[in-house]
Amino acid sequence: SGIAAAYTIAGLLLAYPALYFPFKLIELEMKKLGSELWIPLAGSLLMTAVLLILKLFIPSHWPGTGVLAILFFSGCIVYLFFNMKLNRDWFQEIVKAF
Repeated sequence: SGIAAAYTIAGLLLAYPALYFPFKLIELEMKKLGSELWIPLAGSLLMTAVLLILKLFIPSHWPGTGVLAILFFSGCIVYLFFNMKLNRDWFQEIVKAF
């Protein structure tokens, strides 16, 4: 777990310089990236909170595959509805692609 934490911290620290210079070459601001990513990030945080709360109500004697299936589909539904509500243009673009 220490290696995973170190890898996460290093990735976060290196993300800005790794993106700043390529974005500068194509004349794209970091603010634009942030403005595009805040809705998916907020949806991910909401999904995580809902799944952590839902996991508290699932009996511990249930098999792991059943718990995984419930949490997976619940997470998909939460994230889908969140994006349908707050990111309608992006969602409609995805629907048209399929």
